[in-house]
This record gives sequence, structure tokens and C-alpha cells, in this order.
Amino acid sequence: MTLSMKRIYAIFQKDVKDVFKNMFVLSTLFMPIILAVFYSSADIISQEISLLLINLTFVAVATFIQAAIIAEEKEKSTLRGLMMSPASVGDILIGKSIVSVVLTVITLLLISWISGFELGNTVYTITGLIVALAIYIVIGTLLGLLSRSVMEASVISLPLILILGMGSMFVAMFDDIPFIDIIMYLPNFQLDKIVMEASMQASLINVAWLVVLTAATVIVYQKRTID
Repeated sequence: MTLSMKRIYAIFQKDVKDVFKNMFVLSTLFMPIILAVFYSSADIISQEISLLLINLTFVAVATFIQAAIIAEEKEKSTLRGLMMSPASVGDILIGKSIVSVVLTVITLLLISWISGFELGNTVYTITGLIVALAIYIVIGTLLGLLSRSVMEASVISLPLILILGMGSMFVAMFDDIPFIDIIMYLPNFQLDKIVMEASMQASLINVAWLVVLTAATVIVYQKRTID
């Protein structure tokens, strides 16, 4: 598979125009920022709250915006044309992800500045954040491919925002649920362990998530080109 920077840039340019025309999609940027401002009124923001804001950013910005970008192409019936174009799978998936990645990074920098979040074990933390960002972008791509419209993608994203973005708030309340141990293997909880404990096991689990989700996304993408 060869990549064409010209095609990737063309796809990126189109997405920039489309995203900034859709204020509904962009509104999700403000959710973690508003929460960061709210929590900043406290004298000290705990590392747990900072991680909650980071995980919320990954879901509300990276996943949701990515899903909306892909779903909008499907809703306009332009995704099939893009798939049938000379652009490779890599050109399309990378090009369609750049806007989501840039907006997520900007939001993360803002909430980190507002909350005063400091990197612990820098190598583990930065690597963990990069892998987590990739995971949530892939999840967004998969959701977009499975959705028929932006609204449908929004509805599907809501449970993910609660579970992956704000899951740490609810775990303490439901720690007696039988399947809570399974939930703890989700990427958001593994990221918490990576940042707070420099856990190698958590890092490997998230890499496994990335590999499995990427494979699933490519399979669904290829199926959409045939259907």
C-alpha cells in the first residue's frame, strides 16, 4: 500500500471545511474544556480528575468528531466515491483522521494547561497518550463506517462517552457488579494505570486494543467497498 501526501492533504482540506461548517460536531470540543474550567476552581486538581478530563477528551473529541466526519460522508453518499477513487485505504483513513487528531491535541493541551496536569513517567505517559489517541480515532472511524448518518453516530457515541470518558466516576458506585473486572480492561482504565503506575501490562493491553480495533476497522472498510 503506497501513500500519496497530495491525496491525504486534499482529503484533510475538505474535512477542515466540512467540520467548521458543522457547529453541532464542534460543540463537543467544549465539554471537556468547560469541565476543566469548573474543576480549576479547586485549589488542587487531583491526577484522577485530570485523567477523567483526558479520557473524556479522547471520546468526546477524537472518537465523536472522527465518527461524524465518516458518517457525514456516508450520509451525503460521497464515501463510496472516495473509496472507488485512486486514493488508497491508507490515504483515505489517514486523511480522514488528521482533523480529529489536531482538534484532540489542541483540546488536550488546553485542558492540561487549565487543570495543571503534569506528566509523571514521561516516556510511559506520552507513549500511552499516543496509543490511546490512536485507539479512539480508530473507534471513531469504525463507528462512522457502521453509522448511516451523523445523528446516528451521535446516538451511538453517547454510551461510549459515559463508559470510556466518564467511567472512572461510576466504577466506585458499582464495584460489586460481577462484570466490573472485565470493564477495567477497557482502554480508559488502562491509560489511567499507564499514567499513574507506569504499568507495562496496561501498555500492552492498549496496544492489543489498537491492533484488534484497527483490524476490525479495515475489515469493515473493505466490506463497504464491496457492498
